[in-house]
Amino acid sequence: RYVPTDRIVAAVSEHFDVPRAQLLGLSRRRPVARPRQLAMYLTRRITGRSLPQIGRWFGRDHSTVVHAVRTTEARRRESPELDRDIRILTAALAPAAAEQPQAQGEV
Repeated sequence: RYVPTDRIVAAVSEHFDVPRAQLLGLSRRRPVARPRQLAMYLTRRITGRSLPQIGRWFGRDHSTVVHAVRTTEARRRESPELDRDIRILTAALAPAAAEQPQAQGEV
């Protein structure tokens, strides 16, 4: 099922109450950077788009996307709240993807 990246960004923006412009902006402040990393993570997991494609969409390098995916995976293992947020967002954006188990260590 096709899910536009813009829809993922809108869902993360609404869920965390961070304006879309800030998610796509340059701020490195944690309250903005963490949701941005999550949006990159969800884009990778739900759409399977390449790291360079995601990076271009967010105005960043593919290595930033790699960092976002790995950081989010690590935080998810340690944070039941983040795991819950990811499950909620995935179910809302791509119900079929929410039922598939996550592969460990994939980027």
